Amino acid sequence: MGACVADALFPLENGISIPPSYFDRFLDEYLGVAPPAKTRERIKINLKRLGFLERAKGKPDRLAPVAPQKTSFMILLHHLFAPRSVRTVELRTLFANPFWKHLGYKSEDAVRNVLREADAAGAIGKYIVADQIEQVTTCYALDEWLKRGMRL
Repeated sequence: MGACVADALFPLENGISIPPSYFDRFLDEYLGVAPPAKTRERIKINLKRLGFLERAKGKPDRLAPVAPQKTSFMILLHHLFAPRSVRTVELRTLFANPFWKHLGYKSEDAVRNVLREADAAGAIGKYIVADQIEQVTTCYALDEWLKRGMRL
């Protein structure tokens, strides 16, 4: 599911009609073999349940706009990059991990906006752009961030 969201749906514009053959091509490439008959339908059903697809009988599927939750992003950021201690992470490393696409963010700039907001709210240690290095520093490890009930 994550690969489908990150690799197949992420590049598409919200609201676009998606032909059934689009998922067939993705599954063929991803699995390396023709998928079982029900696999495409199961993926589409789960994408609808997760809020990524709008489905109506007799009409093509549409990519639904997803409203990503900033707090979810921050929890995953800490879980992945600062699970046990405060860390500084270059944004190129952060962007290499598709977790932010799985949450529904459509661009790196959208993620940067969340980090700027988190910096202003004190939810991270700092967000810095210096020369050609762009990085974020957490202010807590994951457990401490959760204990404090931090939100964004």
